[in-house]
Amino acid sequence: MTPGERQRLVEKNKKKQKRRLLFVIISALLIISTLIGGLIYGFFAIFKVTDYTVEGTTVYDAEQVFAISGLAIGKNLFFSDIELAAERIETNLPYIGKAEISRKMPGTIRFILTETQAAVAIAQGNDFILLDKIGKVLERTTQPPAEGVPLLRCPPPKTVQVGYILEIDTQDGALASPLEIYKELLAAISSSAIQGITLIDISNTTDVWLTYQGRIRMHLGTPKLLENRLVFAAELLKTEDATYPGQKATLDLTILKTAVIKPETEN
Repeated sequence: MTPGERQRLVEKNKKKQKRRLLFVIISALLIISTLIGGLIYGFFAIFKVTDYTVEGTTVYDAEQVFAISGLAIGKNLFFSDIELAAERIETNLPYIGKAEISRKMPGTIRFILTETQAAVAIAQGNDFILLDKIGKVLERTTQPPAEGVPLLRCPPPKTVQVGYILEIDTQDGALASPLEIYKELLAAISSSAIQGITLIDISNTTDVWLTYQGRIRMHLGTPKLLENRLVFAAELLKTEDATYPGQKATLDLTILKTAVIKPETEN
């Protein structure tokens, strides 16, 4: 075999090896693509939303909760946005205070709902705006608030939108925002176990007032150490109720651990 023939044979063998390598690579890619396609198809086919469960609500029915969530039967379980769904539930179904949503394999969405309730009512014209304990607007109604739901006086709200937290501007010189004072005050009332608050007045956020049973005005002053003031007031109110039931008076609690009771003079 001449040198030229030998060179041509070497080049021919190289070309054959390249064709074999290209065939192997293409075959491997086809196999991998098929496997990936099968996995993707299986992922979408197996992990579809097929059912849902709703726990913890009596105000709204399960079908209403699922519809409002924006989730749907047949959608992929893992591509369903449960955070957005929870937000939709809490705003569009305002008496739901907390919506927790989880995925349960292979295709169930689980809703655990915590209801909220009216804590106060704001009188606005002929309407009443009901708020829960964190200031979320529950509804606007012409019906007076239920027994045990006090009226709230506060600075004029910027916006009142059902399902959302009430927006109120902070006054110049205020120690905290009206919403922060409101939440702290409700927590303090709850901790003190005072029953019968009929009016909460934070219209001046540097000078807080409460009314007890519609007859005893309680002057708290600056919104500091509210729980301490009200725990102290609770014991005084027990004594006053036992000694002078039905008495109208003003209870000055502006100095910590000190109280001055000023009975009203009946004409």
